[in-house]
Amino acid sequence: MSKVNLLLTVIISIFLVHHINAEPGFNGSSPGCSGSGCHSFQDNMVNVVPLSNFQVQITITGTTSNVGGELVDENGTVVAAINSSSSNPFILTAPSEGAYLINAGFKSPTPRRWDSTHVVFQPSLPPSPPSDLIAQLVLSPISVELNWTDNSNNEDGFIIERESQGTEAFTVIAAQVVVPVELTSFSAVGKDEGILLEWTTATEINNMGFEIQRNYLTGWETIGFIEGKGTTNEITDYQYYNQLSEFRGSFKLQYRLKQIDYNGTFSYSDIVEVEFVLEDFSLAQNYPNPFNPGTNISFTLPENTFVTLKVYNILGNEIKTLVSQNLTKGKHVIEFDAKGLPSGVYLYTLSAGNFIDTKKMLLMK
Repeated sequence: MSKVNLLLTVIISIFLVHHINAEPGFNGSSPGCSGSGCHSFQDNMVNVVPLSNFQVQITITGTTSNVGGELVDENGTVVAAINSSSSNPFILTAPSEGAYLINAGFKSPTPRRWDSTHVVFQPSLPPSPPSDLIAQLVLSPISVELNWTDNSNNEDGFIIERESQGTEAFTVIAAQVVVPVELTSFSAVGKDEGILLEWTTATEINNMGFEIQRNYLTGWETIGFIEGKGTTNEITDYQYYNQLSEFRGSFKLQYRLKQIDYNGTFSYSDIVEVEFVLEDFSLAQNYPNPFNPGTNISFTLPENTFVTLKVYNILGNEIKTLVSQNLTKGKHVIEFDAKGLPSGVYLYTLSAGNFIDTKKMLLMK
């Protein structure tokens, strides 16, 4: 082969390798992107959570519409793909255990963005039974001492059984007890000025505890930790309260649990989502407006506070004080009767803490 042909082959090979591992087309035929609609790379925008049955949950940050992705095996073959979906997160299923490349991103809004990461599915192996069981008689006090070899690292303990062989002999059997951390429920509900998270485990093994993670605007972050029960086969209830007093308005939050074992291994729970509204100080336009002679003035308080509500004429002279007292948080409606006042423009001002707002109203007789 000539030097020219060799150089051309190397260039083509490099292009193809980059093409296979680069921007996904999500069409399921071959990995990578082709044509004029290729995506632009954006690092750390794909979060993956391995699930059971060789499934992986894929979450794209920064968008909630028109997402897609693909699973590529070690041979460069696309084994699962979603070209376009409005569901975020979405789930892809691998055919078997092994290491897979994940290409994922969004097609809308523009410009398109993508990212790559990896997931590894390990085969589920049963615990190995113990071996080399030895029983030795101890005379004082009369008892039997048992010794055996533990051939597994994923058991919680052993069941010791004794089978009678008459009045003077018996057989001892040792068997492992496997107790996984089984999460039976996980919920998030709004309460006062925060979110109450509650979850329940049916059993736990080697459970150091739970990281509480929240996703809001900037991606997943750890906001707290609850210590686990180690190893137990009893039902255990947990709670965590996420105070949101710094938030205002209407917003959507996602939560998940990261369960961590003492050996450092971990797994994620399903994601729960909650929409929440926290009112801010606000003063509404009076209704009706124009009015004659009465109208209603409403305002909202996010906390208990001292409030004044006063009416002024267009020259800034105070006409009437409608409120001057402590009020509880929530919505309040105050009636203003302008009987005896001439037609014209009037002002009303609400003062509550550091909040001050003024609006106009028109009296027409």
